[in-house]
Amino acid sequence: MHYRVEADQGSITTHSLGERWGATFTVQLPLLDMGSATQNPNSLPSQP
Repeated sequence: MHYRVEADQGSITTHSLGERWGATFTVQLPLLDMGSATQNPNSLPSQP
């Protein structure tokens, strides 16, 4: 997963209070610039 996020210039952070407390994973991705996406519709990500 982190390879895909980093390829899109994003980041993943984790936080846990310790064993048996679970963990929080935060994934941050940059916003898509719709101006350049509409100029080149082939640059949009494909839909599943």
